[in-house]
Amino acid sequence: GGEKLDNKQRGISHWKPEQGHNDFSLYVPECYEERENGWPLIVTLHGGYGQGREYLWSWLRFARSQGYFLLAPKSVGPTWSILQPSIDINSILKMLDKISEDYDLDPAAVFLSGLSDGGTFSYILGFSHPHKFAALSPVAGVLSPITDPLLRTGNGKSLPLHVVHGALDTIFPVQSVRSTNQLLEKLGYNLTYTELANWGHALTYSVNENIVGPWFEQV
Repeated sequence: GGEKLDNKQRGISHWKPEQGHNDFSLYVPECYEERENGWPLIVTLHGGYGQGREYLWSWLRFARSQGYFLLAPKSVGPTWSILQPSIDINSILKMLDKISEDYDLDPAAVFLSGLSDGGTFSYILGFSHPHKFAALSPVAGVLSPITDPLLRTGNGKSLPLHVVHGALDTIFPVQSVRSTNQLLEKLGYNLTYTELANWGHALTYSVNENIVGPWFEQV
């Protein structure tokens, strides 16, 4: 038989809300083709009151050069549903299912990161579904008390975790992050911590490209 006709879309696409999930943006590497071991994917969660289609850009250079898919969901409400996590968790998991049906992904290489409120939500999503992700890297986020029951049962202990925070962050002060890091270490979580001396709380092009992305590569 001839070559299978491949009509898979490459580059950036924007998907509308459907039954079970909100809208999201997707980046498919231009060199994408089906392959035996599948492709890695980064789920990247925008900051509070942000948009997936904007936040996708902060990862694009890294994903394009290293050959990663990017999934940038839009939160169901104006920001992530930290108090009722299932609202956004179900939406994101549904998006992952959908992309996995359409594309050849490596289920063992799905990475999770987020900025600010997205970082806070990435802890909740990662610790509640640790088997779905290969590693977790919250940037400029905080560990919400809503994760307490998960921490008590040790959920997500095996998940490699890299917390990145700016020492000058005025929204989520670094002291609270240092203390939750101590708690996580005491509980036996697999924690790496990078504190950026001159960084406050802003979009993370260079942080994603120079710190989080290379760490995902190593994991």
